[in-house]
Amino acid sequence: QWWTFAWVAWIAGVAFWLVLLYPPLLGVIIGEPKPKLGEGINGTWFLLTVATESVAVLGALLLGHRNEPSQMLELTVLAAFTLGLVLYLIVMTMLFLRWTFYPLGPAELQPPSWIAAGAVAITVLAGANLLRVRQAYPRIDRLAPFIEGMVILAWATATFWFPVMIAIGIWRHLVKRVPLRYHPAYWALVFPIGMYGVATYRMIAVTDLSDLDLLPQLAFAMALIAWTVALAGL
Repeated sequence: QWWTFAWVAWIAGVAFWLVLLYPPLLGVIIGEPKPKLGEGINGTWFLLTVATESVAVLGALLLGHRNEPSQMLELTVLAAFTLGLVLYLIVMTMLFLRWTFYPLGPAELQPPSWIAAGAVAITVLAGANLLRVRQAYPRIDRLAPFIEGMVILAWATATFWFPVMIAIGIWRHLVKRVPLRYHPAYWALVFPIGMYGVATYRMIAVTDLSDLDLLPQLAFAMALIAWTVALAGL
């Protein structure tokens, strides 16, 4: 119930979003010389979506704990939710082009590629948190069918990527025999699994998809194993 602290954290998060997103992005846009697509694009670019949806995740929780509705907070959260989706589509298009039409070595497919799933998983969580407050905000209630559709779309996308990432990992370590040694980047693999579990749990609650009840428990177990292995490696 530390809602004052939550407000301070959210305001700080928005400020950091502005400071840490725009300067690097502008630096890439106007900087010279530029790297080739194959050298410049990787899974860490999905942090654009993760950071943006993080603003929506906490902001949507704060919407439900105000004495009076706030149009500005409501608009900010809706904007962050939809902008995160757009940023994901931009990055995913570039990364998918890189993966499918350029030569790809096993050393390039590192754990940050898993953020492809984590970025849409946190989008699911943001959308689910918005749907939880729909009754208090007429605008969100009007947009609820759209938000739910985007939540299902993001969840399906996250679910789609996990088998692909697992298959790539098998190819990388068993077929190409890249040694499985600890690297800080492996924490980027832990995040998507845990976020997928939380996001699915929240989605089930707001969309009444009780047939999926076992999935968050399975994701939790896998995330705990991944976290433990990463910690042991550290």
